Amino acid sequence: MQIRGGWPRSETNNMSTKRIVYTRPDGGVSVVCPAPEYVARFTTEAEALDAIRAKDVPADAANVYVCDVAEVPASRRFRNCWRQVGTTPPSVSMPLARAQRMAEIRAERDERLATSDGLMLAMQDRGIPAGIAALKTYRQALRDVPQAMTLDSVATPEALAEVEPVWPTVPVP
Repeated sequence: MQIRGGWPRSETNNMSTKRIVYTRPDGGVSVVCPAPEYVARFTTEAEALDAIRAKDVPADAANVYVCDVAEVPASRRFRNCWRQVGTTPPSVSMPLARAQRMAEIRAERDERLATSDGLMLAMQDRGIPAGIAALKTYRQALRDVPQAMTLDSVATPEALAEVEPVWPTVPVP
């Protein structure tokens, strides 16, 4: 066991395992991670937490909650979708996470469409009707990808992170 700032620190009693969680006015969740160097200035953990709350938690914060790091979602994949109900640990709002994942899929689709623009122009310049028709079919299949997907049945953030659409194959001219 190591003594810093007058209070014992060990693997089971370590300020760095504490987090201060609160809800912002926009509904999002913020997490304050106390710096061990700052915490070491205090005699007790309670004093350190009180000082950190006063210094770092805004006055308009709601649902201020001190928890162990294990209570904060381990994956930051859907960090912007964390929500907090009362003074409880944050959790991933699945409706928000599904919307975020669908926006990511649409963004990737848009990148693929933009890439195919160059191919389409090349086919048109070369006057290759079969290539133009194949690219039109490919581009329509890209546009249809988000509509063909449903994420409503995905129940966990981990499963949602694994969802990948079936992308159509780029036609070879």
